[in-house]
Amino acid sequence: MDYLAPCWGLSQKLTRRIGPGRAKIVSFTAGPIRADKAHEWGLLDEVVDSSQSKDAVLDRAIELADSISTNNSLMVRRYKRAIEEGTGWSIEGDYNVKGN
Repeated sequence: MDYLAPCWGLSQKLTRRIGPGRAKIVSFTAGPIRADKAHEWGLLDEVVDSSQSKDAVLDRAIELADSISTNNSLMVRRYKRAIEEGTGWSIEGDYNVKGN
């Protein structure tokens, strides 16, 4: 039997993302979540309709990667770090992560 352990801050991150009630449902049941429900709850940024093409998900991923790759790579790295590390920080912490 596989178990989902609340590690790497998952319990706190999930609670912040979808609220304590939904986080308990997901954590306690350890069951699958349908894509439309995960999108509604904010766990997915978008849902790709793969019924039109078996490569629809890959095509969308490549489209996003192409769009990101046109930006300054240093700027992308700094934003990625600021977003990932700055969640829940004070304004001062956010300011420091952005390298100001």
